[in-house]
Amino acid sequence: MGRIDRTFVRAINFVQNSPHCYVFLPRFFSTLTQSFQSRNDVYKLLTNTPPPGIDELYAGIKYLSGPERIHAVKDSQFDDYMDEIESRISSMNSAFLGNYSLRLSLLAPQNPKVVKVVEAICDALIGRPEAHPREIIQCGFAAASVELDKPQFFEFVKQQLTANIDLASADTLNLSLHMIFKSKRTDRVLTALVCEKLAELTDRFIAHDVVNTLRTLSRTALCKGFLLRRLSTLIADNLDQFDKTQLIHCLYRLSTLKFVTEKFYSNVYTVIERELTMLSDPLKLKLLITASLCNLREHKVKELLKGITPVHGWETSCMFDYCYSLIYFNGAGKDVSSKVKSCLKLIATRQPITSRRYALTFKEALDELAATNPGIYESLSPEWTKTLDKFVKTEKEKIELQPGFQEVKHVLDTASRHFNYTFKPLEAVDNFQVNFLEESKKIVIDVESPTLLSNFAIKHRYLSAKGYKPLCVRYWEWRRIKTESGQLEYLNKLLQTTNAAL
Repeated sequence: MGRIDRTFVRAINFVQNSPHCYVFLPRFFSTLTQSFQSRNDVYKLLTNTPPPGIDELYAGIKYLSGPERIHAVKDSQFDDYMDEIESRISSMNSAFLGNYSLRLSLLAPQNPKVVKVVEAICDALIGRPEAHPREIIQCGFAAASVELDKPQFFEFVKQQLTANIDLASADTLNLSLHMIFKSKRTDRVLTALVCEKLAELTDRFIAHDVVNTLRTLSRTALCKGFLLRRLSTLIADNLDQFDKTQLIHCLYRLSTLKFVTEKFYSNVYTVIERELTMLSDPLKLKLLITASLCNLREHKVKELLKGITPVHGWETSCMFDYCYSLIYFNGAGKDVSSKVKSCLKLIATRQPITSRRYALTFKEALDELAATNPGIYESLSPEWTKTLDKFVKTEKEKIELQPGFQEVKHVLDTASRHFNYTFKPLEAVDNFQVNFLEESKKIVIDVESPTLLSNFAIKHRYLSAKGYKPLCVRYWEWRRIKTESGQLEYLNKLLQTTNAAL
């Protein structure tokens, strides 16, 4: 991996509040943005004589997509601004088409006017096959974000990326993975091609590329073993090339993909440990939640919890990390309940989260606490409770589609014809949903999946206390098995730990 050179800085600005959008801008745009003090200053561009240039209109969009975006979209002049942009599309170069599409998709992805302009940009780009892959992928990502139904355009994007993939940077390749994920067009061939190209580029990766690629794989739940091994090796061999924030985020992303061993965590933690006191509380929580997801309950990192107190300025995800880590490391006692309730009151003031992965992990921890503290959910608003319950109800449908779940179910169903076992799929035990339940023998089997953050540690601790024998089919262990007989042998070994076997 190349050493980090501060003079080698990519011309990349991440779209505000959206860490997986990439906008490539000339340096002078930042000064244009600073000239706007309010959205009214932006809308005054419409009355300028002569009319504003394309760069000025873009600077306005950049400002509007910031903190004022909700009010900006509601402003009566917003539609006129969109009309002005649409009228200039024919005179934009492909770089502007890409940048405009990304900013607009961030500004208001569900707004009809925005969708119309993004669609017009995509139509214009189809007529420019000479455009750089970066610009084509930017428009493709924007089209997926606003949920455009344009098969012809997405086919064009696929063809151009495939033909010119050697011109694509790591950032462009990562954005293309987000595009595929958001478009809900499962394209295994294109995904594999992009991941292979990323793996090929790892020899030239700097720390930014490693962090960004892991973030992409984590957010899209893409478990590409060959790529993850390359990235893990890069981190282990070049620990001095990452700052502490980058190392923590790498650890966290790898843990969401079930790809962190205790040794790897300890090696990275040793490097970070010297500067623990200098870390912000949210970063400390990332270390804690990573240890939780890796089931390292006895690791000394748990001591960090003693000095952390939730504050209103935290992001909601930090509050989730705090609650989960607190319950995981310290159990469900009264002291834990009191601290969690204080945090839940802060969470209740926020809009309910829309991420299924975070919500289900958060609820798993709360359900264990609720068993001994029945009023715990009263600290949340009704909207939050409804949102969490909704995710649980829809989870059954999603689990059934997971290849790992289907394979385990097939082996258990086949074995049950010859042995005295009846594993029922998707049953409930108290507040917890389990993948497979053998009620007579009180055996529970859950199947790890990259689409879920949880490793079931808290759930299984609760079930063990209730007299059940919880087992977990580990994602990477199961994935390495290529035959049905091998799968049967794996499940047999699991069951033997409960003095049972198929």
